[in-house]
Amino acid sequence: MELNNEISNEQEELKAFRKTLLSFWQYEEFAIREHYQPRYDKWMSLSDHQKALLPNDYLYNLDQIKSKIHSNAEFYKDAVLSTAETLGFDLNYLNDWEMPSTSDMNKTCSILVQVYREFSAACQEERNILLSRIQALLNDIGQTDDKLTILVPGVGIGRLIVDLCILAGSTATVISNEYSLHMLTLSMFLLNGNLDVNQYTIYPFIHSFSHWDMKSNQLKGYSIPDIDISSQNQSRGGLNMEMRMGSFADCFGPNVGIQESSQYTVTPDMRLKRAEVESSIDIVITNFFIDTGFNILDYMETITHALKPGGHWVNFGPLLYHFENDANQETVYETNPYTNNREIAKPNTPLKGLELATMEILDIATTKLNYKIKLLEQGIPSGYGKSESLIHIPGYLCNYWVIQLQE
Repeated sequence: MELNNEISNEQEELKAFRKTLLSFWQYEEFAIREHYQPRYDKWMSLSDHQKALLPNDYLYNLDQIKSKIHSNAEFYKDAVLSTAETLGFDLNYLNDWEMPSTSDMNKTCSILVQVYREFSAACQEERNILLSRIQALLNDIGQTDDKLTILVPGVGIGRLIVDLCILAGSTATVISNEYSLHMLTLSMFLLNGNLDVNQYTIYPFIHSFSHWDMKSNQLKGYSIPDIDISSQNQSRGGLNMEMRMGSFADCFGPNVGIQESSQYTVTPDMRLKRAEVESSIDIVITNFFIDTGFNILDYMETITHALKPGGHWVNFGPLLYHFENDANQETVYETNPYTNNREIAKPNTPLKGLELATMEILDIATTKLNYKIKLLEQGIPSGYGKSESLIHIPGYLCNYWVIQLQE
């Protein structure tokens, strides 16, 4: 996989990457302090009478939490070593790097569920809910002599782009983007690290202590990766994958119609990149993605800008808007498209507030953006990295649609 990371050469991006790598490196210390130690201290605080009421293996299971944290840390440290080498970072200066925030550290705990979701055999059924539908779409579109170009925004750790290269064949190119440096770090390791099948065992659920029927299910390990990407690459004469770092609208959106913000810049370099993308994509696939931004209209305009006339927008996932309850604000700007000068500032713009319903999205697409609905399914049950052992957790009811941009 080619990582298109021109902007990562800038000092701020390099500093952010180093901070991300350091967060993975410090995971074990953080996880023990936040997830093991308080529970051990709680046990110590109990009276002898109440300690005797607990299961006989209670303290053993607490020790297992500590052991599994160490196993996760071994996986992370290998990922850091590999990614640091790829980016040219010298780990001898690790102690001089900027310290990660609490938010950075919490991501090292939660992202293990994402690794489990994308690269364990246990989640193949989850992944197949979308993949089977994409296979049907590809069959419906049919093979052409033209090279198929597929765009996947917010691709996470990158398993979907591998699966799409396999499904679509050697004539397809799959382009993706990802904003999270934590996702990108693990993506570089899992996609480019030449890992053996089931080389690591991770324990994704040891940081979550609710809803379990048995402790053994919380402590369960899962082998990763469940696919040999290097062998797939060799046997197919190369997997045509590309990942771009940055926000979806900034990398692929139009140069007019979207306001400057933390997610969209108006530098000459980015304007040129966005202009080159126009009408270049055959299929855009949004997978558990369109509810992740501050402004879903930015996403819709970006998809429309990138698609060729006659191209398809494929969407799968719920509408669980990530910023629905976020109290934060930012400043957005209306800029002159010819001079790039900021003309109107809009401070105190809330991140939340534009949560459209499914039929509102499709109405905008068909009446304002020139799409035609080819297929719509609603209420599709799906988990997202859900443990097969969790009780009382129903997962998500997802939408699936295929809509076509009219010529």
